[in-house]
Amino acid sequence: MIKRLAIVDQIGNAGGGSRFIRCLLPALKRIQPSTEIVFFCNKASIARDQLQDELVDSGVIIKHLHTELIRIAQLVYFILSKSTLAGNHSSYPLPSSIMKLLRFEMELKITHYDVAFFPWPFLLLCPNLKCPMVATFHDFNFRYYFSGNFTFNPFQQSLLAQETPVWLKRCFPVVSTYFMEREMRKFYPEIIHQPEVIHLASLSTQTSISEKDAIKIVSDELNITGDYILYPTNMCSHKNIGPLIQAMHILRSMNWNIKLILTGPATERINGCSSAIGIELNQKNHDVVGLGYVSNLQMDALIQCARAVVSSSLYEAGNGPGLDAWARAVPVVMSEILPFIEHIEVQDVKAHVFDPRNPQDIANKIIAILSDPEKAKEDALYSQKAMQKITWETVAEKYLAVFNKAVREADT
Repeated sequence: MIKRLAIVDQIGNAGGGSRFIRCLLPALKRIQPSTEIVFFCNKASIARDQLQDELVDSGVIIKHLHTELIRIAQLVYFILSKSTLAGNHSSYPLPSSIMKLLRFEMELKITHYDVAFFPWPFLLLCPNLKCPMVATFHDFNFRYYFSGNFTFNPFQQSLLAQETPVWLKRCFPVVSTYFMEREMRKFYPEIIHQPEVIHLASLSTQTSISEKDAIKIVSDELNITGDYILYPTNMCSHKNIGPLIQAMHILRSMNWNIKLILTGPATERINGCSSAIGIELNQKNHDVVGLGYVSNLQMDALIQCARAVVSSSLYEAGNGPGLDAWARAVPVVMSEILPFIEHIEVQDVKAHVFDPRNPQDIANKIIAILSDPEKAKEDALYSQKAMQKITWETVAEKYLAVFNKAVREADT
């Protein structure tokens, strides 16, 4: 049995990453309370998401890493990239040196543990630890170009290209869908350890909100009234917001009185009226509302009150917003991409699927839910029942099985 478990999250990704930590760590402690779980984390991120008290109350020990080194490395890269005197800095020696300090800190602090688990082993130099390492590889979007700006800057892209094979050589990998297992094997056929597929439970099961309280949060705190569909997202190009905006214009032209609510970092800049080419930015009469980054409770309330949750993404490990909506009996409209279809096939949920490049198809599938609310609710209740088969306790048990496997194989 694992006696001491180190969990390292140096970034603390906004949204799904934070909600994953909020769900998994307490579940690990509940099913194996004798295990000492120490969470090495980004102080700013757990403050942002008010995670400290929840994790401590569940029995998790919190220790902070000097993750500001990552921000310093990014600042140094930015200065170098803008400097006309820096010459050829393609190898980024200064940012890389700064990142080595964070790796040294991990190697210094993570000692006398049975296993070290990294929920997001990206943008981090792989440490040399004396215990086996397990890492969850969320996705490999850095291996693609979608459109617009790259998701990662050149320094980050270089770091990911350099370090991902190192991580896969040293750790036991976990992914959340069979699709992502195939992606791992495609891009990194030299992987040493068999990837473990652990499908996730809903990230929205840690809060229970009455209908009255949810409506109050949405209307009073977030100033949202009337019917809306919700897309929890960010500004990365693979989130594919453009065709969804065009779909909203189609709905508007057909006199459907419905708003699109966007949440996630920087979405607060997206407020206005949808058009055939984008959004006319304004502060009145808008059908697209960007709220920016919202709290965990606000996120759950928005999901619970939505007419539907939508994801028009082109590439994901799985449909996180969909998992949350299904668990709360809210209809789902989503891209017809392999990791999303896997939810239907493996978890037996129901959703309307569309061609993510086709605004008319997106609009048609949204209309299908709005025009037949009884059928939409019936499907949503079916999906909610199906989602009850996967709990965070069952997810935690599978992760513990991987941790124990890593210990056994490290001893042989």
